[in-house]
Amino acid sequence: MSNGMKIVFMIGTLDIGGGQIMLKNLIKYIYKNNTIYVVVFGSKVNNSIESFIEEKCFVKYIDNGNLISFIKVSRFVKQIKPDIIHGHLTGNKFAALWSFFYKKKIVITMHTIPQKAFSKRIEGLVRYLISKKRCYCVAVSKMNQLLSIDYFNSKTVFYINNGIDINHYYQRAHEKFTFINVARQDENKNQILIIRAFKKIIDNVTNECNLLLVGDGPNHINLVKTVEELNLQKHVMIVGSVEDSANSLAAADVYIQSSYREGLPLSVLEAMAAHLPIISTNVGGMKDLVFDNGILLNDFEDKTMFEAMKFMIDHKRASKEMGKKSFEYVQQYSDVEMSKNYISLFEKVINNEE
Repeated sequence: MSNGMKIVFMIGTLDIGGGQIMLKNLIKYIYKNNTIYVVVFGSKVNNSIESFIEEKCFVKYIDNGNLISFIKVSRFVKQIKPDIIHGHLTGNKFAALWSFFYKKKIVITMHTIPQKAFSKRIEGLVRYLISKKRCYCVAVSKMNQLLSIDYFNSKTVFYINNGIDINHYYQRAHEKFTFINVARQDENKNQILIIRAFKKIIDNVTNECNLLLVGDGPNHINLVKTVEELNLQKHVMIVGSVEDSANSLAAADVYIQSSYREGLPLSVLEAMAAHLPIISTNVGGMKDLVFDNGILLNDFEDKTMFEAMKFMIDHKRASKEMGKKSFEYVQQYSDVEMSKNYISLFEKVINNEE
């Protein structure tokens, strides 16, 4: 890796989430050879991701969402004189504004489909910056790269997959066959579909299985109420957010998700590293991850989800083989390779080689 770059990362809060975990994994491999600053648009949250990042680099917390915030950011960044700015999530807005006013090059990672990556106002600015060759967007899946090239009418959209510490995940003995979902609990993640399909499993297939929902968000209370209304309290556990999903995944048999849109979800990569087969709606970058290691669903119907879940229960040996395939395929998604690819991109942008 290169020596001596000054890199400023801009991101929303350091809550537990895919973008935040990805940033942590990236910093883990580049902080020793480069000078790293992180601008966070929110308050301290006091979790392990935040502690790790604060230990490895300088972190500045700035209130989000107004002109004063941008002025504070500008003053801070001007003092640093970075070689490159890399934006994530809410941080993309401020990175784009910095590029516009100061005519500097930036890299932005889009953690979802291009249509949802930016607010409409910021999207217009990003399009302008792309046309001026000052903004270089990164898609986290091959599918989203193709969508982004078409959406922005630009060939300068790069693909760098998300990466995880593959060796961190494992399996342990557990009694009941368990489905697991690890995700923010909101309308997009659509966990209500999983619960409704699981109800059919309990009523029509077997009651010797569990569903574990890990995460938090605006739909959390509604999911708890739905479980109570369907009388599933003995079988569905909604445990809230956890800082490390490894222990939860270790006691599961199938990873399941029902999102309306996705980039390349870290939670699925983590599940694959834990030797789990995948059931997922066929959205975003899931085609890059699920082949003969799981089942992709082409609709959002209870019946389709139920049938996939039933298959996994009825064919446990096949499910185990799918899990082995998951572990085989996830080897290409290491955080080491991800970090090397980002450093290479930063160098090309800085040296006008892109």
